[in-house]
Amino acid sequence: MKYCNTTTINHPIAQTYSDCLQNINHILFNDSQDCHGYIVPNFENNEIVINLDDVETKLTNDLGRLEKNMSMDLAFGLSNSDSTNQEMLMVELRLNYLNPNNLKKEKIDGKVTGSILALGNHTPIHEKYIFIFKTNQVAEAKNRLFRMIPTVNSNYIVMDLENLKSIYFN
Repeated sequence: MKYCNTTTINHPIAQTYSDCLQNINHILFNDSQDCHGYIVPNFENNEIVINLDDVETKLTNDLGRLEKNMSMDLAFGLSNSDSTNQEMLMVELRLNYLNPNNLKKEKIDGKVTGSILALGNHTPIHEKYIFIFKTNQVAEAKNRLFRMIPTVNSNYIVMDLENLKSIYFN
């Protein structure tokens, strides 16, 4: 399954909060500003994604909650070649992490749970939850997830931006 603009922009959350639809390059740029020179791969086709942090802010206000739920950074639609199967993929950007050993199970579980709640059950959520690290931190982050006690869900996948781009966008 690959990125699908139609699935993304037609998701009910995207329809309700259309200003949360943003170019992936914009979100990557904002997340990587603290990365001290880290170069973000440029997504050439102006791929639109849902900014889940913005969605959660709007949901909190609209529902009158006192606190925001934790959320992943973005989500986008996937579909197979004939568009008969559609899902939403959630992605957390960890480009500004200095040390992957600081990952905490309760925090990453909270981000996944909060994002699933925000997206609702309109379109199935993809079975993998993606955590993006700088290329030189991927092995360390995978090791950290593997060593967590209690163990994390095996559907938590660590990769870098190049892998995300090649798997889901090319």
